[in-house]
Amino acid sequence: MIHVSHKEKTKKILVDKHLSSEETTQVLAQELSNNNEEIFYEVTFIDIDFLPASIVKILHTLREKISITTTHKALWIYLSKLGIKNKLQGEFERGIHQKALITAIAIGGSAGSIDKILKLIQYLPYSDISIFIVVHILPNKESHLTSIIQKETSYKVYEATHYMQVEKNCIYIAPPNRHLTVIDGYIYLDNSKAVSYSKPSISISFKSLAYEYQNSLLAILLCGYGNDGTSSLEDLKQNGSEVLIQDPDECEAKDMLNNAIDTKHYTKVLSLEKMQRYIKSTISVEVDIEDEIELFLENIQTVYGYDFRQYDRSSLMRRIKLVMDQSFISTFKEFKQTVLDDDLLFAKLLSAFSINVTTFFRNPNIYQHIKNEIVPYIESYPSIRIWSAGCSRGDEAYSLAITLDEMGLLDKSIIYATDFNPRVLREGKNALFSWSDFLEFKEN
Repeated sequence: MIHVSHKEKTKKILVDKHLSSEETTQVLAQELSNNNEEIFYEVTFIDIDFLPASIVKILHTLREKISITTTHKALWIYLSKLGIKNKLQGEFERGIHQKALITAIAIGGSAGSIDKILKLIQYLPYSDISIFIVVHILPNKESHLTSIIQKETSYKVYEATHYMQVEKNCIYIAPPNRHLTVIDGYIYLDNSKAVSYSKPSISISFKSLAYEYQNSLLAILLCGYGNDGTSSLEDLKQNGSEVLIQDPDECEAKDMLNNAIDTKHYTKVLSLEKMQRYIKSTISVEVDIEDEIELFLENIQTVYGYDFRQYDRSSLMRRIKLVMDQSFISTFKEFKQTVLDDDLLFAKLLSAFSINVTTFFRNPNIYQHIKNEIVPYIESYPSIRIWSAGCSRGDEAYSLAITLDEMGLLDKSIIYATDFNPRVLREGKNALFSWSDFLEFKEN
């Protein structure tokens, strides 16, 4: 979103959302293209790590009559390299949401959920948390869930009773035909009517726990029919609680999950296996980075799809510590928990893992070898394809293109330039480089 204000001969432009659409870019370009020489611009980019080439060119044109403030280090570096002065406002580094450590877990489910609950409990590390289980049980059936779960865990397992005090390292199961709520550290059971044909009601328990634990609660919704639990999701979101929903494709009874997903008030939709890993990472006891990095990397692959498990551990740990310091997060437990839930913090970590050291014609001897030994070998081919892997901002790909152009082979060549960092790929597509850098490139 773009906010514009005028004060005498100054135009202030605040851009507080990524330039994700062509329309937004056009609006900003129009605001910056005023030919009135008396206007001075003050532009602030909040949490934006990249600008399209059209905007960068305008900023460069206006560089003598513009003041630029950035809050993302990547954009500050990019503009600075292009000779565009801008100020990095460090206060926004604190803008990353630092969520509280999880102190309670609420698990709700209906038909077909018992085996899922057992699998989650079996995978839980022993930690100072309280766990609440609300599952739809027929009122005229005696529940053996307490004894079944107790065999699978070191936590103390109780069927909840009225006015029972909540303690850590304990699991509390809502009894049949009673609604469970928690207020000021005590469990209350009531005999009011069923909600969404359910008693105990997941919605009633989740709402109560959302206000009791707020952003230190992790709520989990498993298989079931109907829509119990759905009405509580907005309360959970408003109180900062995390909400995990099981992937409906894993369940025969999936109505409850689909209804919950339709609200869009959830954190993630995960398979049971991914949920197990996520929960373990979220509530595991405090350990140092070296002891926990393997599980952390597995969770990054599970949640975000990036696989860093073959990377040098010492290098990764240095970069993790750097991002922790920049984000004002003191413990690795808090950091890994936040990374898995905060896309902005993961983007910072991804950028830190990406080593973007590159220049045009880096290692000139290599390019001399390509000219003298490789190009003569491949020039007889009807088409040439080259892969520049880990291309960063594209210096290597452009260097190869220049080399092929000088040899008269560019027209029949295709260069594939790839990198796991989407931001530097966008910079490469901009194809903008500073004159001072060009002098160094020319020497190479």
